[in-house]
Amino acid sequence: MECSPLSRLAQFSVTKTFSGNVKMLHKFNSFTKNEDGAVTVDWVVLTAAIIIVTVSAFVAIKQSSDAMGASIGTYLTEADQDQLRNPGQ
Repeated sequence: MECSPLSRLAQFSVTKTFSGNVKMLHKFNSFTKNEDGAVTVDWVVLTAAIIIVTVSAFVAIKQSSDAMGASIGTYLTEADQDQLRNPGQ
């Protein structure tokens, strides 16, 4: 029994499509099991958290030091200069 060229072509395309789907499924499964990208994401999240904490601390310290500097400046401007030069007298 001989197959016609059309039936061979149909059989080839079905086999080719099925084999392509199996290959795609295999690649997808290996992608989901690969954890290299997850480690990279962990490092990116950790680095971002460290940067956020650092910037928050910097802003808090800067605001406090600005207020302290203004307070010291006001004290020095309003204080008696002779008393500041000779505190024990």
